[in-house]
Amino acid sequence: MGRRVARKEEKRQNRRLKLKISGAVLLVLCIAYIICCAVVPKDTVLQGVSMNGVDLGGISQQEASTRLATAFRKDYANAKLTVKALDKDYTIPMYSSLSFNDAGAAANAFNYGHRNFLLGGFQWLKALAFGQNMTYYPEVRNQAALDKELETSGLSTLDTTVQTTYELKDDKLEFVMGKTGYSVNIKDLVTEIGKAVKADDYKTVIEAPLVQGAVDALDINVIYDEIHKVKKEATLKVTDKKKYKIVKSVTGIDFDKDGAKTALEAAAEGDVVDIDIVKDKPAINTTDLKKHLFEEAVGKCTTYVSGTYARISNVRLAAKTINGLILLPGEEFSYNEAVGERTSDRGYQKAPAYSDGKTVQELGGGVCQVSSTLYKAVVLANLEVTEHHNHTYESAYIGLGMDATVSWDGPDFRFRNNTTYPVKIVAEYDGGALTCRIRGAKLDDYEVQFVADILKTNPYSVKYEKDSSMKAGKTKVIESGHNGYVVQTYRIIVDSKGNQISKQKEDKCTYSRKDARVAKGTKKAPAATTKKKEETGKTTEKPAQDTNKTKKP
Repeated sequence: MGRRVARKEEKRQNRRLKLKISGAVLLVLCIAYIICCAVVPKDTVLQGVSMNGVDLGGISQQEASTRLATAFRKDYANAKLTVKALDKDYTIPMYSSLSFNDAGAAANAFNYGHRNFLLGGFQWLKALAFGQNMTYYPEVRNQAALDKELETSGLSTLDTTVQTTYELKDDKLEFVMGKTGYSVNIKDLVTEIGKAVKADDYKTVIEAPLVQGAVDALDINVIYDEIHKVKKEATLKVTDKKKYKIVKSVTGIDFDKDGAKTALEAAAEGDVVDIDIVKDKPAINTTDLKKHLFEEAVGKCTTYVSGTYARISNVRLAAKTINGLILLPGEEFSYNEAVGERTSDRGYQKAPAYSDGKTVQELGGGVCQVSSTLYKAVVLANLEVTEHHNHTYESAYIGLGMDATVSWDGPDFRFRNNTTYPVKIVAEYDGGALTCRIRGAKLDDYEVQFVADILKTNPYSVKYEKDSSMKAGKTKVIESGHNGYVVQTYRIIVDSKGNQISKQKEDKCTYSRKDARVAKGTKKAPAATTKKKEETGKTTEKPAQDTNKTKKP
C-alpha cells in the first residue's frame, strides 16, 4: 500500500516538473517571439516578400512602387488577348487600355508584416523561411483606348447580317435581298475582357458573345423618292442677264411602286428581284447644250451710222447695253426694258430724232438705229417678234419695213426666244458700222430671207415758201421730202438648195408722206449805176431725196 502511494506521489511530482519546464520553455519562446516582433524591420518591405514575382524585400515602399511600375511597363508592353468570333481569331493589344496602381501594390507589399505587431513576427519568419509572393494585377481603366482597339481589330463592326441592296441599272432596278447573320455584343465582350485582365489570364482564348442581327425592312416610298426623277432639260442659270453657268440635264426615271412592293414582299433571303424602270430622256442633254450653245450667228444685220458725234455716241451706248444679253427658251426681250430710260445721267446726249413728224433734238436720238438693226437680225434668226412698230417716215440706214422705232414710255420692240436653246445678243459698233448678231444653235440647214413688197407709193410734193432775205430766183431746201409707202414684209425660209420651204407675212408698215419745203428768194437786186453785162446762169438747189428704196422680191 505504501509503495503504491509513493509511486503516485512520484508521478505527480514528475508532472509538476514537466509543467514547470514546459511553462518555462513557453515563456522563453513567448519572450523570444515578442523580441522577434519587436525587431521586425519597420521602414522596408520584409525580406522574402515579392509582388507579381518581383522581389521587393529590403527596399522602401517608394522604391517598391518604382520597381513595380518598371516591371509593369516591361511585362505588359506586349500584352495581348485573343478573341474568337464566328470561327476567326482577333488579336487585341491591351497595354494602352491597362492601368497599374504601382503605389497601391507597393503599399500592400509593405503592409505585409507591418499591420499587426504580434502577427508581424510570424509573417516575417514565414517570409524568410518560405517566401511570400503577392499579386496585384493591372485593370482595364482606359475604356476609350479599348474601344479603339476593338474597332481597329474589326470586332466592333463585325456583322454577318447582309442588308438588302438595290442598284439602278440600264433598264431595271435590281434588288438583292438581305440575309440574317450575327454581330458581336461589344458590351458583354468588354466584361469578359475585364475578367481575363483581372485574373491576369492572357492565354485563354475569349469566345466573343454574339447577338443575332436582323434585315431592315424596306420602305418602298423612300426608295421611290430616291430613284424617281423628273425630266429636266439642260439649261443655263443666268446672273445679271449676261453671265451664266450650265445647269445639267436630268433623265426622268419612274417605276411601278405598288408592283415593286408586292415583288419584294414575296422574295426570300438572298433572292435577286428586278423591277422594270421607265426612262424619259430630255430633248436637250448637257452634252448637246455645250455643243450648240451660242455656236453660230443665226441672224446678223449691219447698218452704217452717220450724223453728229452725239448721235454716234448714243448708238454706241445702246449697243453696249444690250451686248451679251442672254434669253433662255421662252423668255421675251424688251428693248426699252433692256436699254432703260435714255437720260443724261446714263450718258445719253441730245441728237436729231423724229417727234410728231418733226426733227427735234432729243436725248438718246439715234437709239432707233440699234433697235432696227437688231430687229432685222431677229427676223433673220427666225425668232418670234411680239411687238414691232415702224417709223413715221422711211429710214435712210435700213430698208423699208425693216426698221423698228422705240421710245421710252412709248413704242417698244419685243421678241421671244421661241427656240429650244438659249440665244445671245451680240451688238457691236466699230468704225462707223453697227452690227447686231443673234447667236444660237444651228440645228437645221435652212436660211431665212427678209423681204419687203411695196404695195403703194405716195410721192411727196415740193412746197415753196417765199423768203425776202434771199435774192429773187434763188432757192434753198428747208426740209427734205419723203415719199409715203405701204409695205408688206415677208419672212421666207429656203433650204440649202434655195428651194422655198415657207413664206409668211411679217408685218404691214405704213410710212407717211412728207412734202419737201423749199425757200424761194424774192429780194430784188438794187438798180445798177453802171450797165454791166448781164449774167444769164442761174443755180437752183433741189430737195434731196432718199434713194434707198425697197424693191419687190
